[in-house]
Amino acid sequence: MSRNMKPIYKQFIAILILMLPALIIPMIPGMSELLQYDRLAIADGEVWRLMTQHWCHWSMDHLFFDLFAFLILGLWAMQYSVRDLIVNIFISSLLISAGMLLWQNDQQHIRGLSGIDCALFAMVLFYVFKQAWLDDEYFWMTVSTLSMSAFIGKTIYELTIGQTLFMDGQAAGVTPLPLCHLIGFCCGLVIPLFKYSYKPKGILIKSIHTIA
Repeated sequence: MSRNMKPIYKQFIAILILMLPALIIPMIPGMSELLQYDRLAIADGEVWRLMTQHWCHWSMDHLFFDLFAFLILGLWAMQYSVRDLIVNIFISSLLISAGMLLWQNDQQHIRGLSGIDCALFAMVLFYVFKQAWLDDEYFWMTVSTLSMSAFIGKTIYELTIGQTLFMDGQAAGVTPLPLCHLIGFCCGLVIPLFKYSYKPKGILIKSIHTIA
């Protein structure tokens, strides 16, 4: 799709700044344990863990893959709206942790950016669809719609069977957290949708014109 790309180097620097906590935390002994999601500690009042757990990781591989996805999706999302990106990260980080606290009682400790990565993925798909709608680019409308459907279907499948679809989580030493991913993805869709539902322009304007 044709878009006026914002200066990529500025976006890259901004994303690196957002990534800094995840890079610094492993360098400080005991910091990951202090900041990770800990169900009992949160119940005792350590509520900061609801936000900080996303920037903690179990291994360097875990850190690398989470940050790689965050970098790519973050840069892509910034081409559409820096403000929405920041709001998305903030709100999704809270709601993901709150959702896990309420609905996944068996999970004592959680670390990782994968839920926020899913929120950024959904945000990108929303804006890809929106721009394709405005430009009458049916290929990208189809791609974004199928991507959303595939992700939601995959996550519901994983929630149902308690196992990841494309890998053996137990063999890899990874605990599947599809609920975390689903909450993040829903945040990434709802936040920009909520914005445009109260700001009648773009995709909504075209819908009104089509109906008229």
